[in-house]
Amino acid sequence: MAEPHADPDSAPKTAKPKRGLRLDKAALADAGLEAVSFAMMAFIALGFSAYSGRREISRALAEAWLAERGIEGLISVESLDASGFAGSIRLGPANDPYFSAKRIEVAYDLTAPWSGGPFAIDTRAVRITSPRLRARYDGTRLTFGKLQPLIDEALKSPGEEKQGGPAVLVEDARVTLDTPGGVARLTGDASLDDGQLLRLDAAVAAMRYATDDLQVELRGAALRARKRGDRLTVDARADVEGLDAEQIDLEEADARLEADVAYPDLKRLAATGPADVKLSIKAQGLRAGETSLADVETRLTLAGLVAGDFKKGGAAARVSGQARAGRLVAPGVEAR
Repeated sequence: MAEPHADPDSAPKTAKPKRGLRLDKAALADAGLEAVSFAMMAFIALGFSAYSGRREISRALAEAWLAERGIEGLISVESLDASGFAGSIRLGPANDPYFSAKRIEVAYDLTAPWSGGPFAIDTRAVRITSPRLRARYDGTRLTFGKLQPLIDEALKSPGEEKQGGPAVLVEDARVTLDTPGGVARLTGDASLDDGQLLRLDAAVAAMRYATDDLQVELRGAALRARKRGDRLTVDARADVEGLDAEQIDLEEADARLEADVAYPDLKRLAATGPADVKLSIKAQGLRAGETSLADVETRLTLAGLVAGDFKKGGAAARVSGQARAGRLVAPGVEAR
């Protein structure tokens, strides 16, 4: 995990007495970096940090730091030095954790006070393997249970504004999401760099979503996203066994959304640039009010310029669509 560095003991030593002071300072700096090395525990876009000098000390400090915030935690430190950390983490009870990761690897650079500036850490890369996370979405807000105070503290902590961010790789992630209509189980892999999503492959397992206004039987869904230059391509698919809403019913439907849009500014929640979006739906049955259709196939295409934030919206686009059905039944009308 940690990048190799020269061993001061194995390096050739000069016999010139005038350079002895420089060598002592270099050795002292290296030893100091090892003594105050930093263990960072990160998850998806949010995390926390713990300072330590040795593996057992770092584990104890991190667990004590969590306990002060009312979070039970178990941390295993596999390796720790001045350039990286590797280990595993569990937050919450062993039988029902809020978050866990089979392995977390962090590569960073440390700046010591004696180098002329304040102690600082520059995280270069993070790899999270098999993270497991529980979250809740109430229809308006996404929260993380007992981890929420920890996340809120991290978000409001003052820090130096930096351009971009570390490279982040998430592998074999699983999220259990409680929603007003049921429990959704998501899996996926993702990679980010400089604060931007490069790749996302996600899936939603079969589930039943039921509220007073909407009932959905979902066989499964998949999402694939890729960033290429300043563009983002998205391919989303859903296999719906049935959908029952107030004004519409759907039976045995396959839906697909393909989009090629400008990469959004996630801080401002805005995007500006050309957009090409295609939506297609095939269904065995569709009912809207007193009208019913069988063997339905619809296509909708949007091509144009999108500008503005996600809340207010703003678009100048050409929209075209087509639809067909094998059978139409309406009051006083029946056609094939």
